Amino acid sequence: MLGAITGSTELAKNKWTPIVLGVVILGVAAVAYFGVVRPILCKTGIATCSGDRRRKKIEEKLKNSDSFNPNFYQASKITMSHTQAKTIADKIEKALSGADDEEAVYGLLRDAKNANNLSLISFYYNQRHQQSLIDNLIYDMSSEEELQRILNIIQDFK
Repeated sequence: MLGAITGSTELAKNKWTPIVLGVVILGVAAVAYFGVVRPILCKTGIATCSGDRRRKKIEEKLKNSDSFNPNFYQASKITMSHTQAKTIADKIEKALSGADDEEAVYGLLRDAKNANNLSLISFYYNQRHQQSLIDNLIYDMSSEEELQRILNIIQDFK
């Protein structure tokens, strides 16, 4: 059969030739898939890659956080005025719109100082902009590292 594929019966006489040829073909196929095809599938979102899985875990932690739940805050535990919360919500929206200013967003999130305050900011963000604060942060923060910084900030609240 190998003779029919290669066009030579001499090639098939050596018993190692089909094995070597098979290994070379598999090697080329593996390099082509993992070096070219898989990265394209990952970039287009067709395949889920390891970096995507890590990002999804961070997104899930952020979405499940009380800090971004607009209904979590307790009035007795809020340490900022409602005016300050509205102002921070508006500043976050401004930092996210147009040319994203991630450093400003991180600073504003740190200014919340605790989960109750950030929950209040999320409440006013939702109310004033008809959008979820955490959904907008996840959408606008393009890298896993940016989302991890946000997660680190809210974990420091505890």
